Amino acid sequence: VGSITFTDLDLDVGDLAGAVIWNSASDITHVTKYALYLANGIASGVSRSQLGSTVAVGTNAVTLFADTVVGAYTHLVVHSYSSLAESTTPSGTLAIPDTDGTVRALTFGDRDFDSLQIGGVVHWQTPQYTTQVFHYAVYLAEDAVGTGQAKVGDTVSLGTNYVMMPVSTVLGSFTHVVVYSKSSVAWQTTPAAAVFADTPHIAINTEWTIANGDSTEPQQDGKWDTPEDGLEWTIKELALYSDSDCTTAVLTGTVVSSGQSGKYSGAERAFDGSIDTEWHAQCAPCTAGEAWVGMTVASVVKCFKWLQPSVFAGSGVRSVVLRIGGMELAKAQGLRGGQWEGLRYVAGPSGGGGWTEILR
Repeated sequence: VGSITFTDLDLDVGDLAGAVIWNSASDITHVTKYALYLANGIASGVSRSQLGSTVAVGTNAVTLFADTVVGAYTHLVVHSYSSLAESTTPSGTLAIPDTDGTVRALTFGDRDFDSLQIGGVVHWQTPQYTTQVFHYAVYLAEDAVGTGQAKVGDTVSLGTNYVMMPVSTVLGSFTHVVVYSKSSVAWQTTPAAAVFADTPHIAINTEWTIANGDSTEPQQDGKWDTPEDGLEWTIKELALYSDSDCTTAVLTGTVVSSGQSGKYSGAERAFDGSIDTEWHAQCAPCTAGEAWVGMTVASVVKCFKWLQPSVFAGSGVRSVVLRIGGMELAKAQGLRGGQWEGLRYVAGPSGGGGWTEILR
């Protein structure tokens, strides 16, 4: 037997899957069949365990099914058979390449302030080796091995390193968030896991934004100076607070937006403390949900305020959607613009609560 090749398609450490392939020797006159083993070395007489059945000469591969356990073995070896006996030393050997597709640095930042409810971004870093990784799936579980699991969001492809857990997800008996990787053959059976508590975590970055809940179409009030066509959505100022009384400002974060129109109307203008500068969205008019602006912060956010132009001017909107990680959290409606508006979280009895509009 010549060289052996094998690509491990099982992403669990200690498990193998895939086709073990070898080249025939130049002279196979007396060879009748082959046997593949897991072996504890490459010498004759070492401890070994056969994988599958023997195969006739001319067949140069054995397929390992998912979850083939490596154990303490170190090598894949192929022994040749003649019509009389099996070779005492392996004809071909290969040190076992065990692929680890487990995600790294798994984190979950709870952004649901209600007792017995959770929500927020589940984030991870890619595995050290990603060649055989194609997809990820996230679950809530009762322990680190995935017992009693319930799926969170959709399966995502390699290159996406987060899933948004909807706010108001019932905690139940769950204590862990787990992530499984999938190769072209199978899902992992042992996930990456992170324990969490039903309290907001202030060390995890989360994107908080507002979006236009309606199109930027001006309300026609019969006045000659009311524009007929909508303009780009405009925000003069935005402010995030870590308390429900809207007194403790969140000052550190990364400004994000859907885009801008004009060189000097970027999203940072909404956070510069001046009502004389503005963020202008990239669209004119903007359809509902097309424009958004906000900040990615590690802090808890319990109040979100904004100052937009008058709705009658064509650059303000009648409803604003508060989003967390791109998912709708609350909505303020019946807005008029031209004054500070906003939403804040108000705790209720027995750990309940919700987001309510700030009275205008």
